[in-house]
Amino acid sequence: MNDKIDEFALQSQKEYGDFDGSITALDYRKFAELIIKECSRVMEEKDSFYGEWMKTVINEHFGVE
Repeated sequence: MNDKIDEFALQSQKEYGDFDGSITALDYRKFAELIIKECSRVMEEKDSFYGEWMKTVINEHFGVE
């Protein structure tokens, strides 16, 4: 694994609680969305012929905008 996974996990943290204390948890939907978007971005970047089409197919499959 690379540092991107850690970066996405940090971006996906969500705090729950009130002023007495809070709990930080991973928002798994946000985490998955970031991974899907990154995969789509890489496909589009690496394949100039089919990349945009593959990005669209993957995003539609997972319901990511």
